[in-house]
Amino acid sequence: MIEKNNLKLENKISIKDVIYLVLYFIGLELILLIPTAILINTLNLSISTGLFLMSSISFIILTILGLIWYKQDIKYCYSNFISDWKKTLRIILIALIIGFLTDILINSFILVPKSENQLLVEDMFNNFPIVESISIVLLAPIIEEIVFRHILIGKLSNVINIKLAIIISCVLFSFMHSGFTISIVSYLLTTPWLTLIYIKSGKNIVASIVFHSLWNFISLIMIVFI
Repeated sequence: MIEKNNLKLENKISIKDVIYLVLYFIGLELILLIPTAILINTLNLSISTGLFLMSSISFIILTILGLIWYKQDIKYCYSNFISDWKKTLRIILIALIIGFLTDILINSFILVPKSENQLLVEDMFNNFPIVESISIVLLAPIIEEIVFRHILIGKLSNVINIKLAIIISCVLFSFMHSGFTISIVSYLLTTPWLTLIYIKSGKNIVASIVFHSLWNFISLIMIVFI
């Protein structure tokens, strides 16, 4: 456990980490599946609307749980982020520019099809723009940085080699967004930047959340206007 200014950063895998991982990867949507099906049948909702509701409720629950369970860690990282925010923001902006330029360059040579996840996000955005924007720009970065950076790299690296933890994190992140499709290439190009910010900022989850939010915001702008 790391301490600074009476704030503590928990760096060991705990039961709540395992529960949070299970809820993110398989548990929560399974729990909500039956209530969602009942809601669709009762209110005569379309399947896409039902899936949107299930996804939105899952995001809200995971965000609330994340902010409560990892409150101390987030406070600790926020304190460090504020103390050196100019340097961290410079790194974030440089990584954003290089990351998007690299992504554009790669896509100009390799035509990577949109993943089902991206198509679903675009469909939900077209139908529920405000709620989906909040999910993409605010909720998803908090949840995914807790899962893929804070737990699977920050904490898991205290159990296994950090390089192996990074590989596990990057592969799982890419798979969760694309499955076993060629579009996984796009996410494999994105996740190293998220990891780089997390590592370069001293495993600061707030820095990686800020970067992830900005990345998603710019991506959302590109979906709308390009």
